[in-house]
Amino acid sequence: MSIYVIAHKRFKTSFNFNDRKTLLVGAEGKDNLTGFDYYDNTKINISNKNKNYCELTGLYWLWKNSSDKYVGIEHYRRYFTHDFFGRKLLNDSEIRELLRIYDIILPFPKRFPTSIENDYINNSGYKRDLDELTKIIKKRYPEYISEYKKVMEGNTLYLFNMMILNKHTFDNYCAWLFDILFELEKKVSLEGYSDYQKRIYGFLSERLLNVWILHNNLKCCPIGVINIEQKQNITQKILTGLKRKILFKKYGTRRD
Repeated sequence: MSIYVIAHKRFKTSFNFNDRKTLLVGAEGKDNLTGFDYYDNTKINISNKNKNYCELTGLYWLWKNSSDKYVGIEHYRRYFTHDFFGRKLLNDSEIRELLRIYDIILPFPKRFPTSIENDYINNSGYKRDLDELTKIIKKRYPEYISEYKKVMEGNTLYLFNMMILNKHTFDNYCAWLFDILFELEKKVSLEGYSDYQKRIYGFLSERLLNVWILHNNLKCCPIGVINIEQKQNITQKILTGLKRKILFKKYGTRRD
């Protein structure tokens, strides 16, 4: 099993990385960035698409080049934890125990004040992106269209493209995901998009992961996530810990 911490730049952390590996994404043209375990511009890769695909260039690299039995994705600033104060990362033995029961470990879902479709249009991209995406799913994967509509009309999402699952299931997901995104890339012009909006495929993949999970009826184990770039005082830490505890009780970590 390997948990890969994906980063696009050098970073510092106080956590023990003995059971984690670092993967630099967007490594193409960043030859001066040394010190990572892996780089997404080696072997079979799409490193040059990073400005539009974000951490997905790391997922693609793992899909094509990793032989791990299980694979996990975290970010240089976000890590899985169910410690009350977020001081300890989810460790190898905990992960193995959870994956005996569940198909996939994910961050706790986020509830939005509007539909997922409206949130994307208002904050990330354009309706035409979703129109083209809908056409592609209808044509290439019509059996997924009902779950796609359910996710987009709903208001909750598993975010961040963070996950831990067995490599076979991960490979199946990537094959489905990148087939859709590469086809969408042929249809969408990014002319006039801001740098933020040009991260289109990373944003859309967060929605598509939820579609794929729902369609394939995966048993999900939601876990808390700590963002090490968020500075919190002791009161905020306690409130965050309580929220994590409440979500833990709501979603649980076991399913009978």
